Amino acid sequence: MKDSNKKIFAREFLFLLGTIILFLVVFFAWVMLHNSNDAKESELKQKIENLSEHGKLPYRLRVFANINERIIKSSLGKMKDRAKFISDLKDYEFASKTYDYIKENDDVNISKEEFLTEY
Repeated sequence: MKDSNKKIFAREFLFLLGTIILFLVVFFAWVMLHNSNDAKESELKQKIENLSEHGKLPYRLRVFANINERIIKSSLGKMKDRAKFISDLKDYEFASKTYDYIKENDDVNISKEEFLTEY
């Protein structure tokens, strides 16, 4: 075999080797990112699942969920301006009126003072 042919084969072999190494680096990086994203996705799904259970919601969101469900069941549709309602529950007067409404229409196992101070 000629010297020039050996150099060509050696160069082509190095290109092939370099391509394989580059492919392996990219492939393993992609696999690691994919696994990381899967782990984060399952963690987020678990958090969403935990938040969707009424018992684990923050107190104001539980009150909102109960009232909103009652409105949906009464065929009035969904509550409008939900964020404002939840925010307004911090207001003493509004929270007091909300407690009175819940007390009239539902069995409440919490006193008015506890309702107004619990957030």
